[in-house]
Amino acid sequence: MTRHSRQSPHPLLRPRDSTAVGLPHPPAWLMESALLMRAHNLAAEAHGSQRRATDRRLSLEHVVEVATLLHDAGFDEELTAVGLLHDAVERGTAAETDVRTEMGDGISSR
Repeated sequence: MTRHSRQSPHPLLRPRDSTAVGLPHPPAWLMESALLMRAHNLAAEAHGSQRRATDRRLSLEHVVEVATLLHDAGFDEELTAVGLLHDAVERGTAAETDVRTEMGDGISSR
């Protein structure tokens, strides 16, 4: 008899192994939402270990900080996801079409 393991959730729904690449873990509140985890993981893929020129902080730290401000101010998950992705195309490696495909028009057009 063969044991079947449970199928893992889609890779964009799991937190990235941030310790392997030196990235910070997402905040607990963010991990409670599948939408925000997809946005966070897409942002992590787009920015990788990229650092901001102004303060040398990880770009991912900046977008998480923006998303945290939006979350704490009471904005909805879609706008918080926009905060996570706001630099993914302009300063990261994500293509606009990839963001639109993964996140939908409601988030990619804001």
